[in-house]
Amino acid sequence: MIQCFPRSKQVAERYSVLKSDRTVKHGSYVAFFKMSEKDYERFQMGVLKLEDFVKIKGNYQLGKKGGEWEEYIQPQVLKTKGNYLGDKKIGVWFTAREEAQVIERYDFDLQKKLRPIFQIKVVYPENARKAGHMGTISLSFQTSSDCTVSNITLLQSASPALDNAAMIWMKKYAVYLKNYGVECTEKIDTQIVVFNLEE
Repeated sequence: MIQCFPRSKQVAERYSVLKSDRTVKHGSYVAFFKMSEKDYERFQMGVLKLEDFVKIKGNYQLGKKGGEWEEYIQPQVLKTKGNYLGDKKIGVWFTAREEAQVIERYDFDLQKKLRPIFQIKVVYPENARKAGHMGTISLSFQTSSDCTVSNITLLQSASPALDNAAMIWMKKYAVYLKNYGVECTEKIDTQIVVFNLEE
């Protein structure tokens, strides 16, 4: 089955139904974002594909959500991902925050938050890149039980520009850990930040 947006030829939903009852969804389901006029022109020319605009995708089993489902906050930017069984969320679900730099995890079987995944982008300073500067920076920091980060200390230096970029990264990590951290412990830890022009 295909449903289009009102007063448009653009596909809004595409899904399968039972042969015996066409009101019951069964099989793959995909919902799409509405394209801009410019993107729709590029789609008609074959430059873009409908799959580039997926909003929600998953499967229905006799009218109920089952298996893996994904939802996107904007085209190709994942918002949530996890599994259903009979319309009920099961297992670990992932939710992207902060432009996917923080991935929250929630275990619906255990009914508890898990430690999030942090994948914070390190910004390579343009002046250091042009100068060909590379290096490894080592930082020491302390975490507390409320996920606060303190006493950030530079242990190994590379160059002033790279050191500063690593410190900015560390401070961003500190903010995200404070906002999204789970079950933090009182400890002193280290973090390595690598700047490599070949990567």
